[in-house]
Order: sequence, then structure tokens, then C-alpha cells
Amino acid sequence: MLQRIALILIETFQILNFHFCEELESAWKNSSIVSGIRLILKFTSLYPYFTSGSDSSSLYTTYNALFYVVASLFLVLFLFFIYIIVSLKRKNQKLSLLINLIRFSTELLVTILYLPLLQFFLSPLDCKTSNSVLVHAHFPDVQCFGN
Repeated sequence: MLQRIALILIETFQILNFHFCEELESAWKNSSIVSGIRLILKFTSLYPYFTSGSDSSSLYTTYNALFYVVASLFLVLFLFFIYIIVSLKRKNQKLSLLINLIRFSTELLVTILYLPLLQFFLSPLDCKTSNSVLVHAHFPDVQCFGN
């Protein structure tokens, strides 16, 4: 019960993070208060860890590595899920550890990891124009796909 309340509180802060993002700062009357709130709420997002620092190429390398690690974890969880389904059809009852792992990871994925991972996987689409070239919004050295 206490764990569920903590997960819901973290998820609420993640949703509030969207209300105080940089793109909507002009909608608020007092930008200094908004920047203070954003400073507190940024810990619920993945981006602050990839936008601070001097070496953009190493941050982008870390970003790519994390992207593939998270995608691989999704694949492993999916393969565990398929294995559990096949084993249950064959009446194999020694699956409690895998079932608990899937249950725990699903609870995390639908609560506190949903918004950061959605933002993380959609970030390659976040582009801006710099010198008439589309570049990644968080990594200006990386050119975006398409025109």
C-alpha cells in the first residue's frame, strides 16, 4: 500500500513536469517561480542527465547506449512473458519467480517509468532548426532525419 502511494506521488510529479516545461514557461506570469518549480521537478525526468555537461558527444553516446539497453530490457521482458505463457500451457508450475518479476516490472512500467520512457523513446523526433538544418533539440551536434 505504501509502495503504491509512493509510485503515484512520483507519477504525479512527472505529470506536473509537463506543466512547467520550458516550452510553456511564457504561459506562466512569474518565470522565476516556474524555473524554481522546474528545478525541483526535473529529477523525475531523464533529460536533465543528458543536457548538462560540456562534452556533447559523450552525452550522446551515453544517451544511445541507454536507449539500446532499455529497448533490450523491453525485449527480455517480452520474451519472459512468452516463456511464461508457453510454460503455463504445458502445465509447468515452477514459474513464480518469473511471474513476480513480470508483475513488478509491469507495475514500474505503467507508473513511474511510463512518462520518462515515453519521452525518452520519442526524443529522436524532437528537432529544431539551426542554420536551416534540422538538429536534435538536446544534442545540437546531431542532425535529425528528414527535411
